[in-house]
Amino acid sequence: ILVMVRQSVAAQEIARLRAEQVVQQTEARFASLVRHSSDVISLLGPDLRLRFVSPAIQRVLGLAPRTLTDQPLFDLLHPEDQPNFTGFIERVLATQEVPAVTEWRLRHADGSWRDIEILATNLTEDSTVGGVVLNSRDVTDRKRYERDIHQARDAAEAANRAKSEFLAN
Repeated sequence: ILVMVRQSVAAQEIARLRAEQVVQQTEARFASLVRHSSDVISLLGPDLRLRFVSPAIQRVLGLAPRTLTDQPLFDLLHPEDQPNFTGFIERVLATQEVPAVTEWRLRHADGSWRDIEILATNLTEDSTVGGVVLNSRDVTDRKRYERDIHQARDAAEAANRAKSEFLAN
């Protein structure tokens, strides 16, 4: 009986060690995914302070993630975008697990403003997360390109009108 008990204890210990290994591998996988994501992944706590910011923030805003931990997200916003912050966050907090999209300008470490598209998902009821997950991407170049295209189209239309007026005269 003693041998059977020892074998059972050994089998349980092996199973526990395997389970721990699986958990460690899963945690390492997700940490690597977050670390190598091109998007900034951040967690906004119930007090609307940043609880986690992924390393991609260094590339997007030139800021070290650790400098943003426990900072209010509101402080990073362009002054013209701040009035929209409260309404957006209230909408996000009113639903669970329904993503909402917004665009805000955030200050880069060099003092410039970057257009940032943000997908916010309320996971405050998820005990493993306990906050609002923000997936953010720098869309400054895309916005600049859209403005350039719009200006070029307006210039082409103005030139076409001027040509038509000239020919009419």
